[in-house]
Amino acid sequence: MGSFHFCEAMLGWALTWGNGYAEIVRERGTGRPVALELLPSPSVQPDRTSAGELVYVYTPESGGSRTLAARDVFHLRGIGGDGITGWSVVRLARESIGLALGTEEYTATFFGNDASPRGILTHPEQLDEEAAKKVKASWQAAHTGGNRHKVTVLEEGMTWQSTGIPAEDAQLIESRQFSVEEICRWYRVPPHKVQHLLRSTFNNIEHQSLEYVVDTLMPWTVRWESEIKMKLLLPAERGGYFAEHLFAGLLRGDMKTRSEALQVQRRNGIINADEWREIENMNPLPDEQGLTYIVEGNMTPLGRVGEQMPSSLPPPAEDPPPDAQRFRTAHPEPLTATGAILANLIATHEELLADATKRLLRVERDKLRRAAKKDDFAAWAETFYTEHQAYIRQAVGVSIDTAADSVWSVRHGEKCPPEVKRLLMEWTQTWAQRRAQDALVQIRQSGAEKCLKAWNDEYADTIASDAMRELLETLDKAA
Repeated sequence: MGSFHFCEAMLGWALTWGNGYAEIVRERGTGRPVALELLPSPSVQPDRTSAGELVYVYTPESGGSRTLAARDVFHLRGIGGDGITGWSVVRLARESIGLALGTEEYTATFFGNDASPRGILTHPEQLDEEAAKKVKASWQAAHTGGNRHKVTVLEEGMTWQSTGIPAEDAQLIESRQFSVEEICRWYRVPPHKVQHLLRSTFNNIEHQSLEYVVDTLMPWTVRWESEIKMKLLLPAERGGYFAEHLFAGLLRGDMKTRSEALQVQRRNGIINADEWREIENMNPLPDEQGLTYIVEGNMTPLGRVGEQMPSSLPPPAEDPPPDAQRFRTAHPEPLTATGAILANLIATHEELLADATKRLLRVERDKLRRAAKKDDFAAWAETFYTEHQAYIRQAVGVSIDTAADSVWSVRHGEKCPPEVKRLLMEWTQTWAQRRAQDALVQIRQSGAEKCLKAWNDEYADTIASDAMRELLETLDKAA
């Protein structure tokens, strides 16, 4: 079984049964995981030993049973109440699913009967059993097959009385639409992901796609990442390795936005032409033409940034531009050619970080606007911003990483070393926690309405400016 099919099967068991199981096959002597063997969820039962240790009892269909230690079972669980097993969504949603199945069966029967409601055919005289059967058979023959939609003549004073509920009175279409939305709610899937576009517009489809990443995918990716760290990494490996799902592909936007972002990275020496072409699924340039890294300043090769080039760069003015002045104040060094490039580089990445922050605030405002009238709004805000920290890290993480790589490369002539990367990851996590806490404090003190007005683009620029300043201070300490 390939990795994709394994993950698909594990997630399928977890989404339907609430739990997905796989046995971890380890290398003898080292204990290092070498394989994962899928275990059908109905055949696995978590249990406790007399000493209170968690074990898993596996009973295959062929008979017999094996007891597996908790460290040797990769357990992907959904939401649950005991911390050991997850609840089955299908079992919890059986009424909703039953309603959908019942509506589907009724609809099939309704249209199979030519969309005509059932009823009673009444004869003024009392008919014996044989006569009643003949009248019934004659009526059905007159209204099935090729006789549908033809006029019927009632003889001998017979009358017809409908006993079914018309489709419009039963709200047949509305019921089927509601069933789709109801099942989507159980799995936290936006309806537009199952082609239910009733309430989707060009204005909200982007936000719904972001919500799909935040509300649907991230809780499950966190479950995968936590279980990988706890079960598949040895204690000595956890300091240097980690599992992380990257959502850049889902959040990268349209062709124009993606091209602009890649162009900024290209101009500032983050990627070369071949790396850009690889991202866009294109072949590299011939004769290694695309391997050169360039930065602004007459598109200078990265390896020559430190050289003095008076002919290609004008001398710094007595009053440098605001971005350069801000850089000069924070970092007292001469505004040489390298310093000018670095100042422009910082300003460019601060602008990118501000754009990411603006998108982040749009998501928060949209969520806040929807939940502002809830009775339990305070509890909702607490829960939302606790879970929202992971999305904050994803939203600004790419901008922070690229800014750090660019600044470090220009200053030191090399890429960020692994220890600096880990330091930046910790700083990003701390920054996301502080951003969530600041938002909660503002909501408590000022209320939702004032926050909706105050969290505008200027506020996003302020957040980005402060974050860039802290990032530069972190890089200074790391150097």
